[in-house]
Amino acid sequence: MDQSFATRAWLEWLARVRLLTITLILTVGVVWPQYVPGLSTNRFFLTLIVSWITLGILHLILLRWLPQASWHGGVQVAGDVVMVTLLVYLTGSQESYFISLYLLVIIVGSIVFSRLVAFFNAAICFSLLAAMTLLAFAGKLPRTSTALPPIESLRKIATGERAGPAIDKLTPLLANPDSDVRRAALVALSNIATGERAGPVINKL
Repeated sequence: MDQSFATRAWLEWLARVRLLTITLILTVGVVWPQYVPGLSTNRFFLTLIVSWITLGILHLILLRWLPQASWHGGVQVAGDVVMVTLLVYLTGSQESYFISLYLLVIIVGSIVFSRLVAFFNAAICFSLLAAMTLLAFAGKLPRTSTALPPIESLRKIATGERAGPAIDKLTPLLANPDSDVRRAALVALSNIATGERAGPVINKL
């Protein structure tokens, strides 16, 4: 079998699998937050998914239109890196449940590219994730974390000055490694936001 034909067939298969994967991401991104307290779908999530699907269809068209071009693999992987980075950022940065998609991009890069370029691709993925997390932590990027809301937004939804000390106590608990503690803190904050009593929950923490 001709090598160029085999590469084209692989890229076409990859483009179809990409569309299927994006569909699964859409399902997870819409359904999963409904069953996890404190999670919500970012308002730009659907826009990103539609753009990614459009890009995937464009890849298929280009493969049929210019089958002999050697840049298809690089364009596809570069597009995936950008889209995965935006997806991870919109769904909580370092807390996103889509971070593992970087591994798929790295695996695809190791198949499409040479060893040196594959390592470079992996380094870019790691650097983008690290830079995005650090910039969000430093306040240079708007924080999209779903499990650790900024204290300013908590103060806005709280009623009365007496809610301030409770929020100051609960906010650090949202980063606690114990899932039960995080869940209890979220319940207490929800009680504060709705005007209900949060004292019993706070005392348990």
